[in-house]
Amino acid sequence: MDANIVTKTGTPPQKIEAEANWFQQVPRQIKKYIPQLISHGHEAGQPYYQLEYLPLSPLNELFVHGRNSVSFWEYAFDLIEDFFIDAASVTPDEAVVRDAARKLYADKTRQRLRMFTDAEGLASDRPLRYAGEELPPLQEICEDCLRKTLDLPCAPGILHGDLCLSNILIDLRSDNIKVIDPRGLDNDGRQTIYGDQKYDLAKLAHSCIGLYDFIISGYYRLESANPYDYALHFVPDERLLAVQAKFWNKRFLPQCAVADILPLTVLLFFSMLPLHSDDHTKQQALFANALRLYRTHVRNSG
Repeated sequence: MDANIVTKTGTPPQKIEAEANWFQQVPRQIKKYIPQLISHGHEAGQPYYQLEYLPLSPLNELFVHGRNSVSFWEYAFDLIEDFFIDAASVTPDEAVVRDAARKLYADKTRQRLRMFTDAEGLASDRPLRYAGEELPPLQEICEDCLRKTLDLPCAPGILHGDLCLSNILIDLRSDNIKVIDPRGLDNDGRQTIYGDQKYDLAKLAHSCIGLYDFIISGYYRLESANPYDYALHFVPDERLLAVQAKFWNKRFLPQCAVADILPLTVLLFFSMLPLHSDDHTKQQALFANALRLYRTHVRNSG
């Protein structure tokens, strides 16, 4: 960051190019939700883009470390709902979006799970246990979540692609949110600003119901008798439980409720496992959390 300008670069280069393209291509309905794109291009052979720096709080910091009231979070969820509504006002080809979503949900998850099980030496056909309760094998859990996700109606629109709390900044003065770090790629590596909005809602639930940011911050206790037997403990206070209840009952998309996308949220936890191989304890906690969500919210649904 320099002179109130944030410059982002990195690898793989197509990721940076796709993010820059997303900021450049989103329609006017979405422009109010993003920092100003100042420039983008290549320097010394590396892609980059520049955004205005916004001195605003990311919602994950407030969710984990803040003591904001339940009414504050109702307000924040209302602002996020406005983003979903405006993102849905642009309607791409539903057949194209549905096909891309199927590849993202099914192909990506299966590939990432194979990476995880191969690295850990886990048998995907062996039954699992969570908190003393027997669960199906990993392969069956994955396929059950995929079936329930693919049975849901498509929600075509502008897709951020990584709408977790850490990528949402809140501006109390302007009654608005700003989103950063979009995905901008489909599962085939093509640049796009469109997609199935259920993915964004699942990412949001990944934070609010799945408590991903609590795991990243180390606020959990993991029990593991062996690689097939887990229990994960959080210590949510009454305020946080009330915030989660407000999120749970919020209708962000007309096509489905928050409860409907919990199978996809479980898949998101599975698909991110190889990305956390640098910290084996947190990786195990994320795996255990997927089992927790499946047992609590998905197994007996649908």
